[in-house]
Amino acid sequence: MLVLGHAGITLGAVTLLNGLITGAISRRENAYAEIEPPNDSPEKSATSEMTAWFTRLGHQLDIRLLLVGSLLPDIIDKPLGQVFLRETLSNGRIFFHTLLFTIIMALGGLFLRYRTGKTWLLALSMGTFAHLILDEMWQQELLPTLLWPLYGLEFPRADLTDWVGNIWYNLLHDPVVYVPEIIGGVVIILFLWVLVRNGEFTNFIRRGRLSDV
Repeated sequence: MLVLGHAGITLGAVTLLNGLITGAISRRENAYAEIEPPNDSPEKSATSEMTAWFTRLGHQLDIRLLLVGSLLPDIIDKPLGQVFLRETLSNGRIFFHTLLFTIIMALGGLFLRYRTGKTWLLALSMGTFAHLILDEMWQQELLPTLLWPLYGLEFPRADLTDWVGNIWYNLLHDPVVYVPEIIGGVVIILFLWVLVRNGEFTNFIRRGRLSDV
């Protein structure tokens, strides 16, 4: 999976999950308070609905860091294992594609939130965990990397012959590659459309969230 697939699908999945959880909590609180939720009017647009979902996610974490986290394993491991240490490691899925790294990051994020209330590290770890899921790291040939160092300290070596050319070929011919990219691209386009439509682009770049509407 490439950039749009990782970033877009992570954003869409986390937004949906957060919306379902917070929506359920809100309905429960309204029920206890005997407050009837407002009826949806026919005039309520799809834009306002999507804005509300992205806004609720922004209440929980910095969306910018979630997106960075969704790409972080590749940002670090691909140059390190395929370029700088190609002769030694010969693999673009190494340290940052391990469950150990993600757990350490998540525990650090929980500690930071407990001590300071800041969630930036949790947002990064959430994106990184989503990256491992989308890479299907539980597959048999990838388990030594996912569960490193349980299988030993060395990482499996990969064939990196013309790996850039293989990426482009698979992007154009392999539905396992281009379908997630299309889905992720659609989510990113919808998110950008919401930002521009509501005049929130600059605010998002500065704060990583949308204003309440």
